[in-house]
Amino acid sequence: MAFVTARSIKPKGKAFDCKRIEQAIKDAVQESADDAQELYESCVATWKHKPTFEQTKTKDGIIVGTDDQIFQYVDEGTRPHTIQVKNGRVLRFRGGYSPKTTPGKIGSQGGGASGGYVYTSKPIQHPGTKPRDFTGKVEKQVQGQLPVIMAQKLGGALGD
Repeated sequence: MAFVTARSIKPKGKAFDCKRIEQAIKDAVQESADDAQELYESCVATWKHKPTFEQTKTKDGIIVGTDDQIFQYVDEGTRPHTIQVKNGRVLRFRGGYSPKTTPGKIGSQGGGASGGYVYTSKPIQHPGTKPRDFTGKVEKQVQGQLPVIMAQKLGGALGD
């Protein structure tokens, strides 16, 4: 009759330090949120009106965003619409305009209203604006970088 004996083999240290791994994941998520906030801020860097972007921690991660309505109009675009004169007053606006942002691109550059002033007491038809889709572009860029950041942080936590 043959006997087989088995004994456990224990590593000298902890096989995995779960707290370090958990912290590495949190650090990677925070770094990605910081990157997203910087990208959003670059989209409005040349604007006179400066939306603020906040990070909100949730049980699933961090949400970066703003409740600024003007940012939403630029990000999502607007339909053509009529601008009405209010209270018997006169509309006043500059005759030319060069956009500070470009659809599908993160960032902003110089631009804005130019030319002489136009005055009218009649409603005008605004042509609307094309969506810039900052949110989609920022999300895509940050999600593309997250695996690299996560690998770096986990590598450090695992002792690589």
